[in-house]
Amino acid sequence: MAKIKCLKCGAVLESKHRHDFQMCNCPNHTFIDGGGQDSKYIRYGAIDFSLIEHIEEEEDEEISS
Repeated sequence: MAKIKCLKCGAVLESKHRHDFQMCNCPNHTFIDGGGQDSKYIRYGAIDFSLIEHIEEEEDEEISS
């Protein structure tokens, strides 16, 4: 998955697979597309790129017993 946050409206956008286009509704029009575990194509953008924050994915830790 790929995640970004629009710093203008606070929306967190998450693209879960290659054709999962997500966009916020504020005037900055922040968007992301192309997420997924094996995705080599991730596209994002906005009117003002300085209002985009990238959110790092945390590795899922497996608990073994």
